[in-house]
Amino acid sequence: MKKYLYVHVKLYEFEKTWSYRYLSDEDIYKKGDYVWVQVEDAELPVIVTKSVWYDENEVPWPLDKMKSIIRRSSREEYLKHNEWSILNYILSRLDKNSKLPDDFSLNKYRNLENNFVDGAIDGISLFHTDFKEDTDLTKKVCNLINSKEEDLIKAVEIFDKSIGDNIIRPSLNSIYEYVDKNIEDLSYDYIYNLAHTMIYRSKNPEVVKLGIVLISHFKISQIDKELYYVFNKMVLCNEFSDIIGCCIFPLYKNTNKLMFDAAKKVTGWGRVFLLFRVDFDTDEKKEWLLNEGCNNDIDIGYTAAYVLENIDTVKLLKDKNITLKHFENISWLINESIFPGPGAEIDIIDNYMEIFEAYLDLFDKFNDNYLFFVTVKNIYAHEDKEYDRALNILETDNCYEIVKEKMYKGNRSETLNLIDICNITKKHDYTDVVLNRFNCNIVENAFCLDYLLNNDKTKDSILERLNSGSDIIDSVEINKRLLYQLLLELEDHPLLGLPYIYMALESGDEELEGQIEWVVNRWNELGAKIPKDLQKFINETDE
Repeated sequence: MKKYLYVHVKLYEFEKTWSYRYLSDEDIYKKGDYVWVQVEDAELPVIVTKSVWYDENEVPWPLDKMKSIIRRSSREEYLKHNEWSILNYILSRLDKNSKLPDDFSLNKYRNLENNFVDGAIDGISLFHTDFKEDTDLTKKVCNLINSKEEDLIKAVEIFDKSIGDNIIRPSLNSIYEYVDKNIEDLSYDYIYNLAHTMIYRSKNPEVVKLGIVLISHFKISQIDKELYYVFNKMVLCNEFSDIIGCCIFPLYKNTNKLMFDAAKKVTGWGRVFLLFRVDFDTDEKKEWLLNEGCNNDIDIGYTAAYVLENIDTVKLLKDKNITLKHFENISWLINESIFPGPGAEIDIIDNYMEIFEAYLDLFDKFNDNYLFFVTVKNIYAHEDKEYDRALNILETDNCYEIVKEKMYKGNRSETLNLIDICNITKKHDYTDVVLNRFNCNIVENAFCLDYLLNNDKTKDSILERLNSGSDIIDSVEINKRLLYQLLLELEDHPLLGLPYIYMALESGDEELEGQIEWVVNRWNELGAKIPKDLQKFINETDE
């Protein structure tokens, strides 16, 4: 008996998902593939949901009424030809576990010169730059709301165009207050329907945020159940995680669960935003926070101190059965929250010194662990090098052996961390291992210079080598960033860097020349006698 292959596909249109079936001559289409099909009078790329074979007498839809798949498509074609609202774009990309792909982005809905990851503008606003309110934009938006355009779809199109790529966040409070003050004149129904249409139909991320803020005027009993579903999906897009966590989820009784469930499914700015709103009130949540939640795709520094503050850090460190995983995670969190970074530093924690003390108590258990000594070094530096207990640990024979081993065999990142211990401690002589590391590649290991130039055993020989530039005669394709770092290391001995300066300029690399210009001008400001030919070249380049 003849068999026929029915391929099921889905198409998103506004707030609905349409399902269709098409015939195929080939069994080559799998779930998630993209294919071209005819939908009414248009040809569109759609997503395959499943393929099923049927016997001729069991077909679910009459063969004479079935259309066939036109050809295979691609994700690029699919995204290009389906210019739906932002909401439907998000819904179309969520997988079966309600997660968006790692490469998901709303940049196709923006016209910015520089691409930003979703949520970055709000992140910059919250953590770095307090964007001032654009009063003209606020006035324009309030006037548009006040116009009460009856055709809501047209109204949203006007909002999309009028707001453009302006940042709406600094204006949202003022807009909310305006609507709150005038809501009776504006009409509850109008504001609700306008906000609803913005959320469902807008192609501008800033207008969607405006719609979310406007809908937050209403009690949860007034917001239809479908929006509850919508918000639980939109929050998974990093661009809207903060605004939904701030304005919508607090309206519901299960606020903390909503926040926590969303935080587990986002890994970018959304996780950074949501972590600060979750109440980590159970051991299960604290365990997740330490092992997974502390990580994000932006920078662990944003949340490191906050995590330490919310996981009972002292209790975990004092646990006699502390696991290696817990130790490593806490170590990284301490390190990230010690150094000035994008987020709060460890000083915000009232008992941070208690954390330090509990960490140092781990010496007996982890005295053969590289990460332990690196963290102790950072703790010592944080306390302005007046922490004798930390210094005593750095001067132990165990630390000495770890440093030697890593300086000989470790990668650059590891040895870069450990050179600080060499410079701090006086009990042990690290001359041989540091010099050995430096000789392997003086540009890559320029961080060794601080130790070698302040060491009576090596200072003169190193100065002579640098002055002659003999180490770079055979250098090929030197890493620009590392060469730049080497020159910065020579700030106290600027003229010794001249051979490397000339080598860099001869490379013809414009980016490197720009870095060299900065270094030379810096040395000039410090009073170094820069050769006339070099200064002339820099001046000409500057012109």
